[in-house]
Amino acid sequence: MLRIGVISDTHGNFTFASKALSLWGKIDCLLHAGDGIKEAYELGRLASCPVYAVSGNTDNALSLVDETIELKDLRDEEFKIEKILLTHGHQFSPETREIKLAELAKRRGAQVVVYGHTHQPYNQSRLGVLVFNPGSPFRPRFSERSCGILEIDDKKISAKHLKIP
Repeated sequence: MLRIGVISDTHGNFTFASKALSLWGKIDCLLHAGDGIKEAYELGRLASCPVYAVSGNTDNALSLVDETIELKDLRDEEFKIEKILLTHGHQFSPETREIKLAELAKRRGAQVVVYGHTHQPYNQSRLGVLVFNPGSPFRPRFSERSCGILEIDDKKISAKHLKIP
């Protein structure tokens, strides 16, 4: 099984972001969906795992706006779920964001899209694509502080939100 820690919108607050480490346990990689790239790499260093991070609308770093992650790069195993699209999501309007993200993921050949920006947890299938937002560990909107975990085996993917105390 492949375990992927998912976080977004940490906004410079490493104290709350680091609480995700104990909730995730052992992870194979970390995805950070923007607005806190510095925290992403520090978390990855502490978790001793590869990090994939994209820029959000408040990041000053020049980095990727989105990235398609090949799961075979993480393990020498074949998974039914082969690709994850990682993006911040701020470039889409609130009314159509999730459907547009699903469409973009399909065009890229990804079965999952992870995004941030809204600070709200989201976990639904759209157009046959799992659309997942981990929420925010620092400034949640209309929800509790959260991060997420994706677990992928050869047959399926599960995604869940984890509450950050």
